[in-house]
Amino acid sequence: EEHGGFGHKPKFPSTMSLDVLLRGAQTDRVRKALDGMRSGGIWDHLGGGFHRYSTDEMWLVPHFEKMLYDNALLLRLYIDGWRATGDERYAGTARDISTYLAREMTSPEGAFYATQDADSEGEEGRFFVWTPAQVDEVLGADTEAATAAKHVWGIHDHGNFEETGATVLSLVHAPEGDAEFAALERARRAMFEAREKRPKPFRDEKILASWNALAIGALADAGAALGDATMIAAAERAMAYLEKTLITRDGKQVRVLRLAQDGVAKGTGVLDDHAYVAAAALDLYEATGDPRHVKLAGALADAILAHFHDPAGDGFFFTPDDGETILVRAKDPYDHAVPGGASVACHALLRLGTLVDPAYAVPATRAIEKLAAAAADNPGGMSNTVCLTDRLVRGTVDVVVVGPRGSEGTRALVNEVFRAPLHDRVLAWVDPQDPQTLEATKALADGKPAKSEPVAYVCRGRTCSAPVSDPGELRRLLRE
Repeated sequence: EEHGGFGHKPKFPSTMSLDVLLRGAQTDRVRKALDGMRSGGIWDHLGGGFHRYSTDEMWLVPHFEKMLYDNALLLRLYIDGWRATGDERYAGTARDISTYLAREMTSPEGAFYATQDADSEGEEGRFFVWTPAQVDEVLGADTEAATAAKHVWGIHDHGNFEETGATVLSLVHAPEGDAEFAALERARRAMFEAREKRPKPFRDEKILASWNALAIGALADAGAALGDATMIAAAERAMAYLEKTLITRDGKQVRVLRLAQDGVAKGTGVLDDHAYVAAAALDLYEATGDPRHVKLAGALADAILAHFHDPAGDGFFFTPDDGETILVRAKDPYDHAVPGGASVACHALLRLGTLVDPAYAVPATRAIEKLAAAAADNPGGMSNTVCLTDRLVRGTVDVVVVGPRGSEGTRALVNEVFRAPLHDRVLAWVDPQDPQTLEATKALADGKPAKSEPVAYVCRGRTCSAPVSDPGELRRLLRE
């Protein structure tokens, strides 16, 4: 209630628990966390992106390491916060995370690196912190910019970072008027350019399939919501890398390897790898309407059911049945720093059950029903399962958009779907000129005929609306 988020110190973003609050209409509490993180030093006010956690309960002084998975999860959370509140600051934060990922964390082939270290020149945080003298040196004669930077970001002689006299930037005061805002923007640009000349923290350039999938899904969803083609293109490039380097095909069997390092793929993929990539493929499908992403998700779902599903029908193992021989194949229903692989697998299977074949949903539903009571007793540790239980109880809002994929009318309808604050949504694109789009989504799209102009059908349970062609009418239906 005081600073937003959960716990005292160290304090982590806890995105999955905030997801539970958001779907539970605890919007004010979620806003407090989103505002606290974005204002605090856990956010990089010059370069964008979030650090790993705060060493205090006020989000002020971070552990300066930056993780791909944190920024992927927070990108999605801020977009969901924007959908729920309409607060453009959250959309701006999502854009800034995307810019950070593109600038600092993207390989030449388009995949995403794993982490940036906290240390540079042998000291934690040295790359990120500032003294008043350093600000004056960078900004020179622009005293208005220097004054604005010190005032807004709380840069003073005593500092706030250990005993160094340096300051971790945070939003101490909101800019006062247009003049100070303009001066702060000048300061931000100049200080960022100067910081780029400092020795940078080490970057771990491993390409992890699961973490890349989190980023792909978040960028696809955010890009579609904001109408940002650059985000969607970045997601498509990263998925193309995974398909080329880390996704293997042997006949009809599709599998995911764990990671690539120095261009060499290695490691047997675990449940997280398969589930996250399947979920990301479905996110890319919804953002683009390209049916090949559904086919990939379906193939990975088949692999999950064949190699990770308990033959007794009781959930999912972390390791595959054809992997390295181990004494005990464990199951892990909990979320950790990232969502639990079992819950992500269930989510992907439920989505495919709605889109393609109801049979996919059967093992997922059974797994969720067995874990629902435990999740209710431990919502902080099983937040994703809480959300899936809510999905089963309340059902989904399923939308079928029928029209040429490249037309403005089709895109206008799809845009409304992505902007609506729907926690459980399934979107199907059907292009009357491309039979593959119907085949890829036959369970949901069958029986939704084309009209003379692009139309959308909104379905809740077994009841579907009449086709609507007006984006404003679709907006109303989605918010009922």
